[in-house]
Amino acid sequence: MEGDWEDLKQYPRGTKEFSLSRLKGPVWSLKGQKFSNHNGYRMETSSNGDISSIIIASEPLTEDSTAWSMIPFQTLCFFDHNDGKPKVELKPFDID
Repeated sequence: MEGDWEDLKQYPRGTKEFSLSRLKGPVWSLKGQKFSNHNGYRMETSSNGDISSIIIASEPLTEDSTAWSMIPFQTLCFFDHNDGKPKVELKPFDID
């Protein structure tokens, strides 16, 4: 079944198209430091050189989603602890 995940999610729940939209949809990452869950999710965003936490979620968890990065469908995502300085590397998943 063809279609972009955003187009497919417009179909009614319970349809094959809607289910496929959930499979093809992206996941999201937020990199930063001092993560907390007090009165909502918060994290101080920071440059790639000053990261102590990475959150992966099915959708942005904060009201301000500008700091979230989309990890597209069929993308490999590598997380490295990197001696306490977490980093993320994305690579397209190529099955050919």
